[in-house]
Amino acid sequence: EPPPATPSTTTTTRAIGDPLIYTIQPGDTLFAIARQFGVSLDDLVALNNIENPDNIRAGDQLFIPPPE
Repeated sequence: EPPPATPSTTTTTRAIGDPLIYTIQPGDTLFAIARQFGVSLDDLVALNNIENPDNIRAGDQLFIPPPE
């Protein structure tokens, strides 16, 4: 008889479809952040209403869209 199945305890940081909140670190670029989370730069800029993608500051928070 096989052993009883044990429930998995997978923890997710967000529900599917919910954006993640990321705090910008010194040296971050929007391109690097988009690549890190597997999202497009255009989606990242649009979701956060960023007027100048070259003007982000450490400590600011970004909404990261769910990966496609």
